[in-house]
Amino acid sequence: MIANSAPATRQPKQPNRRIISTCPSDPSVELVEEFDASTDLLLVRKSRKKSVLGREGDWVYEVGEPSPAENALVGFTRDIQECVETTPKVTRRDSLHAFVFRIRNLPYPKSVYAVTVEGSQIVVRTTNKKYFTRLSITDLDRINFKTLQQSDLSVDHQNDTLIISYQKPNPILENEAKDRQQRKLAQKKESHHDGADHVNKIKDECKTQ
Repeated sequence: MIANSAPATRQPKQPNRRIISTCPSDPSVELVEEFDASTDLLLVRKSRKKSVLGREGDWVYEVGEPSPAENALVGFTRDIQECVETTPKVTRRDSLHAFVFRIRNLPYPKSVYAVTVEGSQIVVRTTNKKYFTRLSITDLDRINFKTLQQSDLSVDHQNDTLIISYQKPNPILENEAKDRQQRKLAQKKESHHDGADHVNKIKDECKTQ
């Protein structure tokens, strides 16, 4: 959970996912996080901000990406979809111990890529000068973690996808462990509440018979 956020609220259930909505310190911002129900790994973190007139903005994805159904809702035409499918695209999907970026549609061999840390960013270059980008780890920016270490960085390339992993520092690991414990306790309370509701429903049905 992001620091300085209001208490979390449950969202409608989805198979194999636990969805939590929070309100950061800015009341115009809505933040939604989705976790794998089995592993408790973060699958999606997205936010949107209301305009001055109160209109909902588009979702901005920090972790994960829109589903095909969501892309359809924003009006992706077939031509646009085909362009997206061939353009390099960065997504983030973390593991338990690392921040993991995946850059799809990069067909060059692994030897072409030069991935380095510069201050608080990860920089990706290619020797053929076909691709360049800078990656920020927003979780570290939020705790003012300014200096990344090259030794904590690892790179792989599979199926036209460049996979960049950066080991999570101890402050992040400790915070995430606390958050997992809080979610576990909240889930137990929800299960107890749902069970009590079920018992009360049965009692009410018995009274009407």
